[in-house]
Amino acid sequence: MDVDNLLTTFEKYLKAQNLSKNTVMTYMDDVSYYLSEKNRVENSLDGKNFVEIMNEDNLLKYFENILCSTKYDNDTKLKSKLKRTVSKKISSFSKFLEYLKREKIIDTNYIKTLDRSELIGKYEKSLEHKNYIDQKELYDFTHKLCEIANSSDKDFIVLRDTSILLVLIFTGLRASELGDIRTSDVDLKNNRIDDVSRKRGKESMVPINKRFLKPILKKYLGFRDIMGPRDIDNLFYNKMNRRISRQLVYKIVEKYSLKFLGYKIHPHTLRHTFATCLLLNGATTAEVRKMLDHENITSTEVYEHVNEIKSKYNLINNFYRGNNE
Repeated sequence: MDVDNLLTTFEKYLKAQNLSKNTVMTYMDDVSYYLSEKNRVENSLDGKNFVEIMNEDNLLKYFENILCSTKYDNDTKLKSKLKRTVSKKISSFSKFLEYLKREKIIDTNYIKTLDRSELIGKYEKSLEHKNYIDQKELYDFTHKLCEIANSSDKDFIVLRDTSILLVLIFTGLRASELGDIRTSDVDLKNNRIDDVSRKRGKESMVPINKRFLKPILKKYLGFRDIMGPRDIDNLFYNKMNRRISRQLVYKIVEKYSLKFLGYKIHPHTLRHTFATCLLLNGATTAEVRKMLDHENITSTEVYEHVNEIKSKYNLINNFYRGNNE
């Protein structure tokens, strides 16, 4: 893919909309900088990895990394500037994705429906926890979720929310993929969820953790059979008996992470944590790529922080391997 040519036609697209010169310049600078950095890491961008770096996971991670910057920690005014910077970049990339969709390079402009307050307005920075949760905290977090799920004999919403979190923790699914799971897809007998619709248009099977996830899902399905809507088969639904939205999943993850971890995380953090745990416990990058439905794993950050953890603690926690029986 000729990225330079793509940027040239994108600039013409912007100018045709009668945007101000400064706005066009800002949009172009934001997108060009991101692509040049990715091109430096990837060495070259072809059609396949171009779509990959423009996907939801990579862009959200890019925005979160900016918000997590420690550069202005001692200056409140400059720190707030980071939020304005990200807000502007979201606008830039939304316009770029709109253009890519028009050119049929991507299928949807997911940033257009992104609630910025989830990412910026409510964002709580943590120096120690940027892109993943360490395994000790994850273990404690999981136990607390199981405890309240097991004690929720009357509160269906709490049971639903904790089930959602545990599915994210033990499958690495995207928030958008979670909403497409049907009750008929859940096979507790064989400990798996079948026909999960992945982002790249494929369907796959994901295993169900037997120790933590299976008992909670079994309890949730029992409640759903009694209280759930009959006109939809979606596993998770909202108060209006409609398929659960990505935005609601974000709010659920924020709510319980703040309550039990003391800081807010996003579904993407759990996805990155899942990948980290797999790599730490001996999984190959090919296995992780398959589990996460990634076309390829190119981010050096994954390997860098995994190596940092290994060298710092000189051990491999058996959280996933030991408890997934």
